[in-house]
Amino acid sequence: MGYQHGASIPSLCSFFWLWGNSSSVRRRRRILRRKVFIDLEAYYQRVRRPYYVLLALMCLVGIAVNFDMMKVNHSLFVQENLLTLLVFPLCALALMVRANWAQWVSGAILLVLNFAFLILFESMLR
Repeated sequence: MGYQHGASIPSLCSFFWLWGNSSSVRRRRRILRRKVFIDLEAYYQRVRRPYYVLLALMCLVGIAVNFDMMKVNHSLFVQENLLTLLVFPLCALALMVRANWAQWVSGAILLVLNFAFLILFESMLR
């Protein structure tokens, strides 16, 4: 008899039963039963600056690294950095304007640009 891969259904059931009834899980359940509210607005206000600063720095580094393409072909530089050139002003908007509309607009457009990049990049891989 060789080594069997996987686990049997009864052993999995007993593992989850023991795990669900352990004291640490019961303690966590008691903690979670208390009404704990996470202040997402305060969290966002705390992490918004570092997030957008790092994103803007990554954009600047990407443009600086691709700057050598300008010597070869200007259109190639613009083609390679088009999404990066669109992301940087959105970061600046989110950093400079604290109003909710600016935060939502920046976040939504950044999400759309990320999806566009994923679609374009995935099609280039095929």
